[in-house]
Amino acid sequence: MTDSAPHSSGEDPLTAAEHRRMRRLRHTLRISALVFLVIGLACAALSLPTGISELQRAQSQSAWIPVEGTVVRFEPQPERFPLRSAPITVERPVIEYRVNEVTRYYIHPRATDLDYPLGAPVLLRYDRADPALVTYDRGQTTYLAPLLLGTMPLLFGLILGAVMWIRSGDQRFLRLATRPGD
Repeated sequence: MTDSAPHSSGEDPLTAAEHRRMRRLRHTLRISALVFLVIGLACAALSLPTGISELQRAQSQSAWIPVEGTVVRFEPQPERFPLRSAPITVERPVIEYRVNEVTRYYIHPRATDLDYPLGAPVLLRYDRADPALVTYDRGQTTYLAPLLLGTMPLLFGLILGAVMWIRSGDQRFLRLATRPGD
C-alpha cells in the first residue's frame, strides 16, 4: 500500500511530515491550555484575596448604622505613594456627621478614595457600640470588582484550557488542522 492509496477505513494515511505537524500541534495545544490555566490561577490568586477581605469587611460593617455626613473642609496631610520616596501633601475631606445629637468629624485615612466637593453629602457607617468608629459606605463596588477580576480569568482559563486539552487528543481535529484542504 502506498501513501496515496486509501486505507481500509476510507481515509488517506498520514505522511511522516503530517504526523510531525500533528504532534507539534498537539504539544502546542497542551502547552497553550496550561498557559491559560496558569494565567487564570494567577489572576485569581492576585485578586480573590482582596475581594474576599473586602466582602468580609462589608459584611462585618453591614450591621453598622448608616448616617449622612457632609464635607465641611479639606485638611492637608502627607500621604505616601508607591514608587515615590517622599510623601505628597494631599487634601483630605473632613466629613461632619451627627450621632445622638453629638457632632463628630471623620477624616478618611486615604485621600484617593474620597473625591467629594465641599458641601457634598457622604454616606457613612458607625458602630453602635462606639460611634467614634466610622467608615464611609463604599457599597458593593469594593468587593465585586476584585471578585469578578479574579473569577472571570479563572473561568476563562479553565474552560479554554479544557477545550484546548480535549482538542489536543482529538485525532479528527488534528488531521483536519494539518490537512485543511481535505
